[in-house]
Amino acid sequence: MPIRLPFLIALTLLIPSVPTAAAARPPGGDETIGNPARVESVPDPTAAEPAQLPVQAAARPPAETSAAQTFEPAAITQTVLFNKGDAGYGCYRIPAIVRTKAGTLLAFAEARRAWCADSQEIDLVIRRSDDDGRTWSATQTVLSGTDSDPNAVATRGNPAPIVDYETGRIVLLSTMDPGTTTRPRTPYVQVSDDDGRTWSTAGNIGDQIDDPAWGWYATGPVHGIQLTRGAHAGRLVAGTNYDNGAGGQAG
Repeated sequence: MPIRLPFLIALTLLIPSVPTAAAARPPGGDETIGNPARVESVPDPTAAEPAQLPVQAAARPPAETSAAQTFEPAAITQTVLFNKGDAGYGCYRIPAIVRTKAGTLLAFAEARRAWCADSQEIDLVIRRSDDDGRTWSATQTVLSGTDSDPNAVATRGNPAPIVDYETGRIVLLSTMDPGTTTRPRTPYVQVSDDDGRTWSTAGNIGDQIDDPAWGWYATGPVHGIQLTRGAHAGRLVAGTNYDNGAGGQAG
């Protein structure tokens, strides 16, 4: 598999500002409804000469030079979530982000121990934000190592989170290989029922969504979805990519 350059994962927030100018009014104070600036004299037919009616000019608001409101430029805040060297990892790749039923943002990534290659010690990590991305938790490990030893060298990658908006549960699909080779590739699943704070033990689901004839296998990339319409509304759906055993890619 080709080696790709390391990346930074950033979140950009656009915060609109409030108007700085007063509301617009039509030009020409003389024509403003309810605020006449002058009254024309009316002739008196019984008088020898036209009589002048009393005139009282209403106060005129200050002149305006523009009828349009003006706005300050939107403030842009950029936050780097996973950066090379953070938490002792040499590279981060394969990001995914979801918003939970409670509104929390969960950002996942592969944390690659030494460098950006595929075959090495790789952990799955997460960061959480409860305020729409303004602040983030420290990086936490979701999955690492083998089934029997979380500290063993292994590749845990391809995070594909899916939010169940009916129950609030977050389902996380991922893929494992030994870390010294890219075969075999085994899919796993784990869940969180507390808004991504803690996660269940990962379970091997290779017998459900894998085929021994397939070679390369990867969950994702990025997040899955929940169907909202049709006969299967509520069903969780995620993509996969695999070698179909005949040298072709499928998914």
